[in-house]
Amino acid sequence: MTYKEFSFNVKRMLARTLEESGTALAELSSLTGISVHRLNVLIYGKQNLFINDVFAIARALGLRAEITLKDLETGEAVQSTSDKEILYSDFSLYDEIISDLKLKMLNAGDGEIDFYRTEISILEKNRKNYSSLRFFIWQKIEKRMHGLELSLSDLASLVNVTEYYLLGVSAGEENFSLEFLYRVMNAVHGVFEVRLVPIWEDETDLSIPE
Repeated sequence: MTYKEFSFNVKRMLARTLEESGTALAELSSLTGISVHRLNVLIYGKQNLFINDVFAIARALGLRAEITLKDLETGEAVQSTSDKEILYSDFSLYDEIISDLKLKMLNAGDGEIDFYRTEISILEKNRKNYSSLRFFIWQKIEKRMHGLELSLSDLASLVNVTEYYLLGVSAGEENFSLEFLYRVMNAVHGVFEVRLVPIWEDETDLSIPE
């Protein structure tokens, strides 16, 4: 698959989902904070999509962006090492989760307070810039790298970026592009599938983090 095909598939998926939702570009612009002009060139034109654009559009439509990394030969999906990916994709739950964590922190022992404080910080940050959702993508990449015995330095050379940049990606701090994702999937001999799906499509019963 070429980058042009990969990008076209994602853009076509976004356009189809938008059309099926009956949401106008002006309304989507209001919901995402992305200008109508930029949305138009992102979805229907040649401008490079960034992963935050996909998350923002999914959020506006009440969906989640399901980004799966599969082995190119076997088609087997690389699973995230965290069970919070779907939970963190449902932004309507954030206030409830954060309130619950704050209550638990008040009743926690000294050794647990830092844990709850960190969880709250992650959720607050993700509400603004999707850092933890980007981190879940990296977990799958990292798991695949371990299987291939690829170091961070190796991957940096293969995708033509600095190791410092990859450290930012691994921490969820970098808003990377579909072009970067495409180069990574080639480097790890995999393929990324991007879908917008109902948040609880698989009916998984996920509780608020302990």
